[in-house]
Amino acid sequence: MDWMYQIPNWMFCLLVMTVTAAVGIGGLLLTRTRIIRLHGDQPHNDVVGIFLNVTGIIYGIALGLIAVATWQSYSNTGTKANAEAAGVAALYRDVSSLPDPARSELQQELRTYTRIVIDRSWPAQREGKIPDAGTEQLTVFQAALDHFEPLTDGQKILYAETLSAFNLLVELRRARMEAAVSGLPFPVWVVVIAGAVITLAVTWFIRSLRFSVHVWMTLLLSVFLGLVIQLMIRLDKPYRGAYGISPAAFEVVYQQLMTGPLLTPPPGQ
Repeated sequence: MDWMYQIPNWMFCLLVMTVTAAVGIGGLLLTRTRIIRLHGDQPHNDVVGIFLNVTGIIYGIALGLIAVATWQSYSNTGTKANAEAAGVAALYRDVSSLPDPARSELQQELRTYTRIVIDRSWPAQREGKIPDAGTEQLTVFQAALDHFEPLTDGQKILYAETLSAFNLLVELRRARMEAAVSGLPFPVWVVVIAGAVITLAVTWFIRSLRFSVHVWMTLLLSVFLGLVIQLMIRLDKPYRGAYGISPAAFEVVYQQLMTGPLLTPPPGQ
């Protein structure tokens, strides 16, 4: 399904709306003659209306809950990505207060890691893959950090804070890697698609005096369902497509914190 994330948003939106409209109008045209025979001499729109209300309410509630959950997942993923970038910045400032040669080595490893996240991890996430780039860099960083021996009480406090910041960064990175392949499970999509088809199918049982009115009502409902479904598809994969979360937070950290003059510890440390 990679093709869905390789075409422009407007084209994908138009495609989904066209499919739902084709299902709605096509089903209406195919079933019109049989529906007229089912109604007989007297239309039973009151009964159809009851079933349509029940179906619409049940599907509307289910679709709303799923859409809200999809948006929350997308929003949380973006928040965690920003938190990881903030964690890199905090860790970079912590190690900048350590004495040389540990300070320079750790700063360089973090700069390299940040560039790896931007240049290699994000393109992999855009393709729906779990990014493994950066693991080796963090291992090297951890080894260098483990070899540092704090000599003063101030260095011991700073070292403990640095370890805590590093552990938090590892946790946030793991969350980002898992989010790269996360999404709604297949059974949920079955409910979304089948529910849309069933809702449209119930509207086919309405018998209207003017068939053109029935066509327009079905078309508008089909287009609306297509809009909601395509939005859910786009947001379901937080890092993919034009709506995908960007590495802008990491770019800001790298440009503002790591490309200027190297941070040095205050005098006396």
